[in-house]
Amino acid sequence: MMATMKEFAVFALTVLAVTSPTLAGLRASCTNDAFCKDTSNGGDANAVCATAGQTCSCTGAYKANTGGTACVTKGLGDTCTDNAHCTNVAKATCKSSTCQCMNGYKTSGSTCTAVFGITCSAVGDCAGLDNAACTDSKCACHTDYGVKDNECKMKVSAMTCSNDSGCTTNVPNSQCVSSKCKCKDSYKENVNVCVLNGASGLAANIGILSSVLIILSYLIKL
Repeated sequence: MMATMKEFAVFALTVLAVTSPTLAGLRASCTNDAFCKDTSNGGDANAVCATAGQTCSCTGAYKANTGGTACVTKGLGDTCTDNAHCTNVAKATCKSSTCQCMNGYKTSGSTCTAVFGITCSAVGDCAGLDNAACTDSKCACHTDYGVKDNECKMKVSAMTCSNDSGCTTNVPNSQCVSSKCKCKDSYKENVNVCVLNGASGLAANIGILSSVLIILSYLIKL
C-alpha cells in the first residue's frame, strides 16, 4: 500500500508539471525574449531566448546562478566572448575566452589589484605585470620600461629605428637619431610618448596667439 501511494504521488506531480503553465525560468523553453525577461512569471531581465535549443539563458555580462533560476553578474574566470562581458569586475578583460585581470593587475580574490609597486619576494609575485621584475622587494619595470597606467611601457629612448618613420609610426613627434628614437625639439619623453615641453609649449602658444592678433588687427583696418 505504501509503495502504491508513492507511485501515485510521483504520477500526480508529473501530471501537474505537464499541465501547469510553463514558467519563464532560465531553463524553460521559449519562443521570444519577452517571455524570458518576464520577471512576474519567473523570468529575468538579463535573459534572452537562445536560438540553440530555444531555452531562456543569460546574456552578455551575466551567467545563470547555481540553481539556474536567475542571472547573476560574471566574475573572474567566467567564460566570455567580448570585453563587455567582464565589465562587472574593474580592470578585467576577456582573454582566452575567460574574464581575466588586465595587464598590470592581478587576481586578488574576486577583484583585480594593481601590481606595480607592491611588496614582493620573488618574480612570481609580480605576475600580471609584463616587462617587470621583483627589485628591492618591489614590483618594478625593467630598465628600458617605465610605468604608465599601471603598465610597463617601453620608453621612447629605448626604441630602435633605422629612419624617422620607424619612430613616428608608433610615437608622434619623435625622430630617429643614431638608431634610437628621440623626441623632437620642444618635446620631452613621457615614458612611451612625446609631449610638449612646458616652456617650449608656452612659447609656441604665445607665438600662435601673436600671429592671430596680427591677422585680426589687419582685418580690422580693412
